[in-house]
Amino acid sequence: ESNIVEIAPDQADGAFQLTEHLINCGYRKIGLILGSRNHPSDLLKMAGYREALQARGLEFNEDLVKEGHYTTENINRIVSKLLHEEVDAIFCATDTMAISALQFVQFSGLSVPGDIAIAGYGGGGWPDMPVPNLTTVDAHIKKLGNTAASLLLDIIDGKDDFAMLNICPVHLKVGTTT
Repeated sequence: ESNIVEIAPDQADGAFQLTEHLINCGYRKIGLILGSRNHPSDLLKMAGYREALQARGLEFNEDLVKEGHYTTENINRIVSKLLHEEVDAIFCATDTMAISALQFVQFSGLSVPGDIAIAGYGGGGWPDMPVPNLTTVDAHIKKLGNTAASLLLDIIDGKDDFAMLNICPVHLKVGTTT
C-alpha cells in the first residue's frame, strides 16, 4: 500500500465532458492530440474521449489520436496531418497545445470554429489571449493547490483521517472556438 497522497483533477470526466460538448455541437470527426500516450493523465483523457464517442455511437479511430510531445513544431505537423484527414474538431490535452493548434489553423487561412473547432484542457486562463476565447476544461488548479496545502497541514498536525486519493471535479468552459 502506498503512503503517497494524490490530488488530481478528474481527467477522464473532463475529457468526456469536452468530447460530449464537441459532439453536441455537431462535430463527428474529432482528433485528439496528447502530450504522450505514456503519461497517466493523457491516458485518462484518452479514456474519457473514447467513452464519450462510444456513448454517442461514434467509432473510436486510433488514427485520429496523435502525440504532440508538447512542442509547437510537433503540434503544427500533427494539426497539418489531422487537417488532411479532414477532422472537423481538434481536442488538445493542454491549453498550450490548443493555442499552438489555433495559431497554426488561423495561419493556414482557416477559421475557428467556422472551418474547424479547437479545444484545450487546463483552464488556466489566458488574459492576453486574442479572440477567439478558447473552449477548455477548467481543472481548478488553484483549488487543487489549496487542497494540497490543507492536506499537508493535516499531515503535519498528525491527523490521519484523510483520503490517499483525492480526485477533484472539473468543469467545461465553453469559449468561442467550438
